[in-house]
Amino acid sequence: MNVIVIGAGFAGLAAAWRLQRAGHDVSVLERRAHAGGRIGCDVHEGIHLDRSLETLHAGDRHLLQWIRELGLDAAMLPLRPVQITQMRGSVSRPIDPQSLSGVAVIPGVSWRDAARLLRWPRLMARYRPLLDPTAPERAASLDFRSVADFAQLYFGRSVFERWIAPEVEDTFGGEASDLSRVTALLEWSSRSTGRVRSAFHGVPRRPLAELTERAAELLPIRFDVEATRVEHSPSSGRFAVHCEAKKGGQGELEADAVVIATAPRDAGALLENIAGPAERDHLAAVAFAPEIVLSLALSRPPSGMPQRVRVPMVEDQPIQSLLLEPGLDEGRAPRGAGLAVIRATERFARANAATTGQVVEKGLLAGLERLFPNVAASVEHAVLHRRPDSLPRFDVGAYRALDRFRRVQADRRALGRRLYFAGDHLIGPTAECSVVSGFRAAADLLADEDRR
Repeated sequence: MNVIVIGAGFAGLAAAWRLQRAGHDVSVLERRAHAGGRIGCDVHEGIHLDRSLETLHAGDRHLLQWIRELGLDAAMLPLRPVQITQMRGSVSRPIDPQSLSGVAVIPGVSWRDAARLLRWPRLMARYRPLLDPTAPERAASLDFRSVADFAQLYFGRSVFERWIAPEVEDTFGGEASDLSRVTALLEWSSRSTGRVRSAFHGVPRRPLAELTERAAELLPIRFDVEATRVEHSPSSGRFAVHCEAKKGGQGELEADAVVIATAPRDAGALLENIAGPAERDHLAAVAFAPEIVLSLALSRPPSGMPQRVRVPMVEDQPIQSLLLEPGLDEGRAPRGAGLAVIRATERFARANAATTGQVVEKGLLAGLERLFPNVAASVEHAVLHRRPDSLPRFDVGAYRALDRFRRVQADRRALGRRLYFAGDHLIGPTAECSVVSGFRAAADLLADEDRR
């Protein structure tokens, strides 16, 4: 089968990789000059400054599997364990959010609220049958309450403010008052919280950008080629993809199936002539949050081991979370140096949407100075990344919308339209979720072929 994948981010590359391995003739179209989407890095004197705050987890099995399939396990694995710490006041303390006993002693959690954690296993036993991190829409029936309402009702304010909100906001962005409670339930399910004590957070030994570079080497990708319109012929079942090359010229490519791995609104524009009203409405309604990430090259290691630092919203800081990493031979930073990656709160990003980059950078560095004075003094180089529509939002109602969209897609495919979607907006905002969405799109296509 001839398949065209539009978009060479993590999701598009993962879908193309799976389909090519299954024996299909795959072509990837990417309007930029490089692959990877928002995953990338800048290099300064041997230090790779990531554009996103990506740490992995031992439970990110799809991404770890893809790393091995691409032959990068020797360079990127095993993961370097990351210590999870959390701010309270001006002090950062290690925490263990993987176990309930560790949650009970997080600084700021009251003993009364800690006792209410005894409810957690019973609640998860009730909800777990609906929780599938690879198919989050299956939990649509739970998508009627926010994380804040759910957590404070069952576990109390201090557990919400010091464990649940910082953890869920660190993964999904936004604020717990808006996020669907499904985000928290999926987070706990995917991380095996309370069940697997050996699971840990980690960082790959080389940048994730090298994963996309390796995939791009092994896949037929046409860079600087933008798909402008997709048309479908119901009689033949084939697609026509209209394209424009950056260097000039227009053309048309034919395919038996198409995978759309672009931003939702771009997908809506591409499919204007063939998408139904329900599809257009869904794609137009997907919400995204702005993101500000500040990447820093440090002259000396910030700590003895990598740390992921969470800053609870109640601390009233411009920083939501940050990654501190000492150097390593053949690592992202050389031995003797270090790096830091800071993600601002969504509130700060929105308030400073029109602020100059220099002022934004100073504000985040001032926040870092209050948290880690010695680290701020060792900054040698800084790169600010600002994206007005970066992280997909999973607020209350998002999973019900995904469920409706998924059912519409199944109906259209049953009628013979071989059109598939991939992207973080369908699963979650992490690299693992992007890879899952790509693998899932490929699996849907292969399943449809088997039924023919």
